[in-house]
Amino acid sequence: FAPCHGSCCRYHRTLGIASDLSVDWESRMKKTYSRQQGFTLLEILVVIGILVIVMGATAGYYRNFSKFVELDSSAKILVSDLNSARTKATSGEDERRWGIHVVNQSSGNDYYELFSTPTTYTDAAVAVKTTVYVPAGMNFGDPSDGNTKNITFEKITGEEITSTDQEITLVFENQTKTITISSFGTVDVD
Repeated sequence: FAPCHGSCCRYHRTLGIASDLSVDWESRMKKTYSRQQGFTLLEILVVIGILVIVMGATAGYYRNFSKFVELDSSAKILVSDLNSARTKATSGEDERRWGIHVVNQSSGNDYYELFSTPTTYTDAAVAVKTTVYVPAGMNFGDPSDGNTKNITFEKITGEEITSTDQEITLVFENQTKTITISSFGTVDVD
């Protein structure tokens, strides 16, 4: 594209523009481009505003996701401990029943204990092997506040001694995980 000199272009002849327009045009374009090398304050503020909105939305998602992962992890640990108690009972370890004693405290962290006993948890000869506290902010929904629940597996058969299905519910804010122990001693988590 060659710049016009004022006499060859009908547009310039009509406006009466001088023939040195090409010099002015080039200098104007250079000034225009040199002024547009950065971002305006308004553009930067708009981008920052969009980033803040996106980060706020993803932070809420991440928080909920991390809560779900922590709840899921705690439920898997409890299931593992229940299966361990059942395995110890079926193998006849210490020639005792094995189980989990779940405690939902009214205040403080809830916990459960892995135990062995000749009869039930209330037996004077009960032996608590380990105590596991659930993470802060998490609690048991079943058993309810201030209550306990015993899941005890029979020697050799591994059946739950009450002969009924039992449930333990873990609650973390608005999310729950329910662990079901069948009368046959199998453990499932939803």
